[in-house]
Amino acid sequence: MAAKASLDLCQSKQSKGLMWPGVMTPIILNAEECRTGHQPVTCLHNFAQKYGLPLSFQFNEDSGPGREITFTCRARKGKTRYSSASAKSKQEAKREACKHVLKTLNDHTLHETPINQNGEVCRTGNEPITCLHNFAQKYGLPLSFQFDEDSGRGHEITFTCRAMIGKTIYPSASAKLKQEAKREACRHALRTLNGHTLYDVKPKLSTNGEVYRTGNEPITCLNNFAQKYGLPLSFQFDEDSDQSNEITFTCRAMIGKTTYPSASGTLKQEAKREACRHVLRTLNDHTLHGLKPRLSTTPINQNAEVCRTGNEPITCLHNFAQKYGLPLSFQFNEDSGPGNEITFTCRAMIGKATYHLASAKLKKEAKREACRHVLRTLNYHKLYEVKPRISTSIEICTLHDIIAKLCHEKFETVIADIPNDLTNWKVIAGIVMESKSDRIFEVISLASGSRFITGKLLTTNGQVVVDSHAEILAARGMKRFLYHQIQKVIQGHRSNVLQLVQTGKLVLVSGVMFHLYISTAPCGDGALFTRSSGESSEDHFDHIPIFGKTKQGLLRTKIENGEGQPPTKHLQGSCFYQSMEAIRLGKRLRVMSCSDKICKWNLLGVQGALLANLMEPVYLTSITLGSLYNHKHMARAMCCRLDRNHTLGNLPFGYKVNHPVLGCVSHAKFPERNVTVKKSNSRSINWNTEDNCSELTDGMTGILQHNVLNSTSCQQRRTSRLCKQEMMKFFINISSDLGIRGIVKDDYVATKKASTQYQSCKNILYTTLHNQGYKTWLGIPMECQEMAT
Repeated sequence: MAAKASLDLCQSKQSKGLMWPGVMTPIILNAEECRTGHQPVTCLHNFAQKYGLPLSFQFNEDSGPGREITFTCRARKGKTRYSSASAKSKQEAKREACKHVLKTLNDHTLHETPINQNGEVCRTGNEPITCLHNFAQKYGLPLSFQFDEDSGRGHEITFTCRAMIGKTIYPSASAKLKQEAKREACRHALRTLNGHTLYDVKPKLSTNGEVYRTGNEPITCLNNFAQKYGLPLSFQFDEDSDQSNEITFTCRAMIGKTTYPSASGTLKQEAKREACRHVLRTLNDHTLHGLKPRLSTTPINQNAEVCRTGNEPITCLHNFAQKYGLPLSFQFNEDSGPGNEITFTCRAMIGKATYHLASAKLKKEAKREACRHVLRTLNYHKLYEVKPRISTSIEICTLHDIIAKLCHEKFETVIADIPNDLTNWKVIAGIVMESKSDRIFEVISLASGSRFITGKLLTTNGQVVVDSHAEILAARGMKRFLYHQIQKVIQGHRSNVLQLVQTGKLVLVSGVMFHLYISTAPCGDGALFTRSSGESSEDHFDHIPIFGKTKQGLLRTKIENGEGQPPTKHLQGSCFYQSMEAIRLGKRLRVMSCSDKICKWNLLGVQGALLANLMEPVYLTSITLGSLYNHKHMARAMCCRLDRNHTLGNLPFGYKVNHPVLGCVSHAKFPERNVTVKKSNSRSINWNTEDNCSELTDGMTGILQHNVLNSTSCQQRRTSRLCKQEMMKFFINISSDLGIRGIVKDDYVATKKASTQYQSCKNILYTTLHNQGYKTWLGIPMECQEMAT
């Protein structure tokens, strides 16, 4: 329904008798809106309905001589009131009132004049005289002006001008200059025409692309249409000969997977032209129903800053409707709930398109939410695109500036359809893919969040997201990106990211690199000592870590309902899993800090254990911070503590200690919400370029939020696409397609352990950290990872 509703914006107001300027389809005018024998009331209703104008009637009841009752009726169409009519019966008065309206319309509707569909008669700032000349010329009507010259006091001359279109004389205008009087007379005429809805000065909606104008070449029009919407256009020809050996060509056009009615002609070109006409008529009748435009590079609406973050949704929607000349209206319902609490329900309508209901305790808030629903729908169907506000807020000096700029600009567009009260994001993280050969940077994954799940809400089915810190979600989004790339390779499509090698595994294409951006230092060892040591701005390819105190480099955890990141204990083993039973009884859950997890990626790769079955490790080329950056502490926390004493031993083939380039943004001028906020929001957002829709989760529950999603595919799921269960499903599907379903074991943990090299490297990691005195790695309860596959 959302797709149809949003595309109904493009519907033209059609009439069998009249076509207003701005309507796409040329329609033969027949201004006798009420033919002989037709019911005037029905005719006027049809007229108003066709043109999307509200029609209403006002009745008065009077008693005349002998208490004879007379009914008086006045019709109102839109904002225009017409002459009243009286009769002894209410129905007859209404009928007469309709006759008055139809007669007035007939006098002013350019009787039997074909009207061109390009009706931008007079936009603000245009010359009124030119506009009126264009209007008269388009309608084939003679335009003339009558001038009177008067002398006032002191022999001051005043010119009076009156415009005439056909036989219709419009109000006069006076001025001291002849040209100004003529200009004002034209303005009067244009206002009168606009009041009678004979033209519309608002710009046309560009989403239909003006599929077919009279006189244009149909083949060219259809080619342009298909190109705009990124759809393949093809033609099928059949050649037939009759008894007289006269050859007839039959042509059928196909757009995408849709085949349209065939057309015939004695010439191949003529058959093709007629087939294109059939398609264009069909598209016009169906207002492009079901056709989704390609918007990765070309949005349908190219002049769109419709709703920027923080703007008032009602104003944004009004501006959108006004720009496209569409009527915007709202329907309200008032309900009483428990305790007589009143709830207002509002539904927005643009043209004939009706959007989702929104409810709130205040009427204004319900209206605001209804507008948000519309804007989200429009945004999802790419009927408008939001331009970021901070495109020039970062002065580009370094690679780190480029990475940060791209992430923040993309994030502005990702959250544009989310209510304002959800936009106080504390930490933003993103992963940018760089292609050296093409010199292209592309944001592939984005996230924001600073919470993790509470222990009592842990599940054993893998349906919740445990850690919703921004950098962790961004990395999981990157895994989704890699899964999609693997799927492309399997299906035989070309991937610019991955390629198969002789080992049977996938590796990155030469020149492809990944950069991690975090708006502040990752929690744990990377951030803890920067506050006391101070920030720095060094950008070192060669790391210079600091190991000044025994506390520096320790493994640390985020703790449920606690501040800071306390270090783990030095237990007998190098890895210890928390007890599910103890957490159920009230013991606080602990999750490894982001610094420690990133350190883990710099040995094992970002791809994780499941993907390690299919591909070589994927490492980060650089890590950029927006604030709280200290090179020496970051170098130690991110990677250098791993090989401090060169005690790692023999790593499996393909694995290494990765030392990414570390740096910070040189001119950090980001929105205030990214620097300081009163309190971080418990909700988290994630986006990746392959799924191409934002997803909102609650960091403290780990479950999906359904109220602000802008994707139908997202709404069909109850779990986040980043949870273990969803990732496992993706892996199983790919394994089946590859014919290696055997690597999928009975449960999630066993399947991860199938990647023996990855597990061997992970054991080396834990052992090295433990032996160097950095304490014991603490895992979430094993029960949370033993879900059946």
